[in-house]
Amino acid sequence: MTALERWKEMAIVENARHLEKNDGRTENYGLGHQNYNGGSHGKSDEKKLEDLDYSIKVINKEFGKMRDKLTRMKRRRNELANKMN
Repeated sequence: MTALERWKEMAIVENARHLEKNDGRTENYGLGHQNYNGGSHGKSDEKKLEDLDYSIKVINKEFGKMRDKLTRMKRRRNELANKMN
C-alpha cells in the first residue's frame, strides 16, 4: 500500500468519525457562508454622494497645495536662472 493510499484510507475513517459524531452533518469550522436576515446593505446613495463630495474637497485642497509648491519652485528656478545670467 502506497503512502497516498494510506492517507486516503485515514481520511475516510476520519471523515466517518466526524459524521458519526455530528449525526451525519459535516463540521463547520467557520469557513462556510452565513446568511443574515436584515441589517445594513451598504451606504445609501445620499451618503455615497456626501462621501464623494468630501473626497473631492480633500483632493482639491491637496492639489492646491501642490500647485502652490510648484509655483514657488518655478519662481525660485527663474530667480536662480536670472542670477546666473
